[in-house]
Amino acid sequence: MKKKTINRNFVLTDGKVSLRPYCSGDAENLYTAVRESLPELSVWMPWAHAYYSLKESRQWLKGKPGAWKDGIDYDFAILDGKDGRATRGNFKEQDTFTRQGP
Repeated sequence: MKKKTINRNFVLTDGKVSLRPYCSGDAENLYTAVRESLPELSVWMPWAHAYYSLKESRQWLKGKPGAWKDGIDYDFAILDGKDGRATRGNFKEQDTFTRQGP
């Protein structure tokens, strides 16, 4: 049976938040987000260590297209829905997310 390939060129948005597959240009934002959340992440994620580097972010992102194509991972960057910039968790308290569908 032939494996179905899913296109990675799309953005999902509700106008407040946008999701899109990661790309190589996300390395600095990913690195910053990891560094800002290191105390919380390091408890659960062995890769989130005190010396986590931009190089590690780039390396992780490098594998995303292949993992997507092989059906292993479907990771998404979370962006501001208005301007497309990385959110870095800057959601206001009144921003709520509701699940649509089953």
